[in-house]
Parts: sequence; C-alpha cells; structure tokens
Amino acid sequence: MRARLYAADSSASREVELQLLPGGRLQVAGVGSWPLEQLEIAARIPGCAAVVELPAGQRLEIDDADMFYAQLGGGGRLFWLESRWLAALLSIVVAVGAITWFGTRGLPAIVAVIADALPAETQTFIGREALRAMDASIFEPSTLDAARQGELRALFGEVTEAISPGLPMRIEFRAAPDIGPNAFALPSGIVVLTDELAGLAADDEELAAVLAHEAGHVVRHHALRRLLQNSLLAAVVISLTGDLGSAANLAAALPVLLLDAAYSRDFEREADAVAFDYALAQGLDPEALGRLLIRIDELRRSRPGAVTLLDSHPAAQERLAAARAAAAGR
Repeated sequence: MRARLYAADSSASREVELQLLPGGRLQVAGVGSWPLEQLEIAARIPGCAAVVELPAGQRLEIDDADMFYAQLGGGGRLFWLESRWLAALLSIVVAVGAITWFGTRGLPAIVAVIADALPAETQTFIGREALRAMDASIFEPSTLDAARQGELRALFGEVTEAISPGLPMRIEFRAAPDIGPNAFALPSGIVVLTDELAGLAADDEELAAVLAHEAGHVVRHHALRRLLQNSLLAAVVISLTGDLGSAANLAAALPVLLLDAAYSRDFEREADAVAFDYALAQGLDPEALGRLLIRIDELRRSRPGAVTLLDSHPAAQERLAAARAAAAGR
C-alpha cells in the first residue's frame, strides 16, 4: 500500500510503501515499524485520505483510505455515521428525543420522589430562608390592619382544613408594590399573600379561590419540585445527607425561580383543579378564581413590567374556561 510520508519539520513528502503486519503493527519500508497503539490514526472522513501520526512526529497520508481502514477493521462508529447521513440524522433525533423525554418526564418524576422524601425539617428550613430572602429583596411590611389579617387567617384556615386536614400551613402578609397582586406558595407550607392581591379581590370568595390554588401548590410540593428540578445534584445531596448547607443554597435560589416563570403550566392546572374541587365541595362558584385572574390579566396589560400571578401560567381566558367547565360539571 502506497502512502506519502511527511517529515516532522517539513512540508515536503516522499512516496513510501507500508504494510499492516500480523500482531497489530504498521511497517513503513525503509523507515520502521510500530505497534498500532503507539500511532495516532485519525477517524475516517469520507472522501479524504487516511492520516496516521508516527511517534517521531512524521505523518503518513494514505490516498487509498478504503483499503487502509478495511484492513484496520473499518473506520469506526464516527465514519459509519458520517457515511450514512440518514443514520446520523436518526441518531440526532433519538438523542434529542431522549433528552426531551428526560427533561419533561424523567427528571420531574425523579424530582417528585425526592421532594416527597425530603425531611420536614429540611423543607421548613428552605421555606423559612426563602421567605427571609424575599423579605430582603421584594417584600415590604404589610399595611393590612390587624382585623383584616385576622379575617384572612381564619379564611385560610378554613381553606387548608378542607383541602388537606393536618398538613401544617400558614399565611403571611406582605406588601409588594413592585410586583403587584401576587401570592406565593413556599416549601414548608408558607403561603404569602400580597396586600395588592388582597385589595384587588372583589370579595372573600375570590380570595378563598386563590388561597385554595396556593394550597394546591403546597400539597403537590410544586415550589420544592421546581426548585429541585433546577438543582438536581444538590437535591440528591440533601436527600442523602440532610446537608443544610446545600439546603441554604436552594433556599437562596427559590425567590428567583418564583419570580422567573414561577411554575410549569401543568403545575398551574393541578393547583387550579384543587381550587375548583374546593369551591365545588364548599358550594362556592369555581368561576371566582377565573374572575380574579381576568382582573389581574387586565392589570398586567396596563403595567407591562409587573410580575403577576399570571406570568408563565396558562392564559387567563383558558383558566376561566376550565373554571366554567368545572362549574358546569357540578
């Protein structure tokens, strides 16, 4: 088999004869022979010469690449893919599909198991630290008077007792002029209601619907699952070791996640379903949540920079339609 031999320090070449010997050696006539494992043999590229780097810095270029690689046993998986574009395209599709499935189904399933297994004290720690971070960045003290706070605490107690008796939850009130009407469900059962949302609601029935929605997030561990999904490695460490240092890092990330595309649409639909079921069980109107969401949507359109309860949620009209469907089915 003929090849061109290039010296280590020259672009000039000369013709040489080479041979693949039994036992896995390459012999170049008049130059020497080497075990194949000492050589750097480039991956096969269709239409190009085979390239072999010799130990002393010399380089062989073999025009009859088909013969050379055939004697080597083929050009490897890379060549097989490159020479078969359909197979290569199929491989890409399979890889993208696998990644997509893991991101949308596999990872959420793993995270749901981890969230359910996290010790209560770890969840309490994450929720407390997340609230502390939000108090330092986006919240201000509530201006709701003590009497109104008392009424809403009682309402929240009625809602949570109906939805999940025995699961510890508590409501916190905060003003949030920069983000407007909103509510947040934190790990450990903390629900934060902003003064702005309390003031926007037309009546307590609408507020009960929102609180039931947020309680749904707590019951389904949505905030925790969203957090763990974005920090899977830390989640595994915490679940195995109970390391509060990693838990603190998760807690610090939670406010950003809550404000940036708060929950997936599936999570929102699950929480809406909890609110609709609550309303039907209590003889209330499931459309109460939809009416408030429409009002929030109108406010958001008038304040493009506001981060509201609807950001990254299913469209308000879609959720109102779901509420009406729930009402029609009672």
